[in-house]
Amino acid sequence: MSDKRILTFEDLVFQKHSTIGVPEVSASVKFKNGGWILVFPLEIPLESGVIARHNTGYEWYELGRNFEVMSSETETDTLFYLTADEVTEHMIGIQMRVL
Repeated sequence: MSDKRILTFEDLVFQKHSTIGVPEVSASVKFKNGGWILVFPLEIPLESGVIARHNTGYEWYELGRNFEVMSSETETDTLFYLTADEVTEHMIGIQMRVL
């Protein structure tokens, strides 16, 4: 694999982990330029309007196609409801930036 390869959504590896005892599914990448991204799949909105992370395994991709993103470019903000293509665009922006 070339060092100049641009990573995309397809390169993300979603894994189960536990945050404060609550199971979560997420993917994270630290890029060669020092930038980083953390991606959480979001469930389909509940009738109450509340969005919950799907935490019962790898069925996340079947339930929803929207993602919550935190990254070196968002600083303290979180991006919500990004599609896989929008996550890729954000990832490319991070990798193209010279920090």
